[in-house]
Amino acid sequence: AVAVRDRHPVLGIVSIRRPDGSDRQLTITALPFEAADGTHLGHMAVMDARPMQAGDDDVAAHTYARA
Repeated sequence: AVAVRDRHPVLGIVSIRRPDGSDRQLTITALPFEAADGTHLGHMAVMDARPMQAGDDDVAAHTYARA
């Protein structure tokens, strides 16, 4: 919702419960799409079962850590 409402990329971790009762964490990256004139074109979310591993020199570590 933040990527749509505030129109900036967001990285988050959510926990889901499997049918067997175990929990699994998913990393979700949400990206808004805008035209050059600022018109909102839509958004996309990508889910990954592996946790994000960002080093200090990784762009994602600096961009998404504040989200």
